Amino acid sequence: MARFGFLIGGAEGTVFDAPFLWIQLMLCLLIAAATLVIVYVYETNIGMYKDYVWEERDIIAVFEHLTELKVIAGLTDSFVDLAAFLLGMYLDKQVDIWWELRHDTMQELINIISSQCMRASVYFPQQTPTSQANKELLLRYGTLSLALFWRDAHEVDAWDKRTRKKFHLDDLDDLVNEGLMTERERELLMKCPVKSQVVWTWIGSLWTKWILDGRLPDASHEMQSDLCGECEKAADRIRSMLARINTQFPLTYTHLLVSITKVLIFTNAVICGYVSAIAIIGHYWYWVAVQFVNLILLTVFYQGILHIYPAIVNPFCDNVSDFSWKLFHARTVNQCRSFFAAGEKPPYVVADLDDGEDVPEGMRRHPAQMPPQLPIVQISSTRMKLFGNQ
Repeated sequence: MARFGFLIGGAEGTVFDAPFLWIQLMLCLLIAAATLVIVYVYETNIGMYKDYVWEERDIIAVFEHLTELKVIAGLTDSFVDLAAFLLGMYLDKQVDIWWELRHDTMQELINIISSQCMRASVYFPQQTPTSQANKELLLRYGTLSLALFWRDAHEVDAWDKRTRKKFHLDDLDDLVNEGLMTERERELLMKCPVKSQVVWTWIGSLWTKWILDGRLPDASHEMQSDLCGECEKAADRIRSMLARINTQFPLTYTHLLVSITKVLIFTNAVICGYVSAIAIIGHYWYWVAVQFVNLILLTVFYQGILHIYPAIVNPFCDNVSDFSWKLFHARTVNQCRSFFAAGEKPPYVVADLDDGEDVPEGMRRHPAQMPPQLPIVQISSTRMKLFGNQ
């Protein structure tokens, strides 16, 4: 792309794919052409160039014409500088927000899912059906939360029934069909307004269940607080992303910025037409070419910068430039299942040993696992008295 890739593959996914950009460019060229014709007809029939004869011009007239062209062509210079300054800050903030969504929130959410699955791979290293089911359940809940967040993000820009139906925003059947959710879970979440966050409550409760069932090596309150703390962080990341997607720039700021840019674009079109008309009368053809090239470039790129915001404000939809749910889903699942496989067969485990065969020094037949602990509950004498009185 930094070399000649921008010329290959069409404009799909870029600002040049926006139809309005080209409609506005055609409108500006039309305004410039209309201004050119009007000014040319007026100046050659009524204005100061009525009796102008190019062959009879003198050097003073030439300099006067060139000075006039330079003054008129430079009328928008201050506007260009102001618009460039404001658009620069605008674009910088847009990209910062996009980067934050990807690396400071979404990646942290995925990191928490991976971290919890890595813990499960160490806590449940056996290849027994129960251990396998526990690990897969944890992974499924993590990816389910990710899928439900993507659905929440889609809903921000779903303004019609067709879009809502396309992305199954009013039902969860697609997630059930993909195996990310059971019918029972679908019923529990159907009326819930914060589905993607509720799943992390399930995950925290699941860890608590395993602690009470004696499945973990530490049955303390600190262990539960640590695991539930990660669940809280994951839910916080989801809330932060949804808040960012639902927050627009202040109307006064956006309106002023767009107004300055539009005034600059259309004023530049009028100036282009006027300067070109005078240049044609004076046979300064290069001025015509320069003005129209400047008009095209300024219109395309300044409007392109304005178009970036709606293109990246919600990168969790299905546009070409948006984040791919399937890619994130596949990466997360493959990563976590790699952790599961690594926990089941670490390098120190010797496979395919006969029952009577000795295990080499430093090796083991099975992956290491801390012995599971049941919680120790201490009941005070005061509470015993209360129970005795009932």
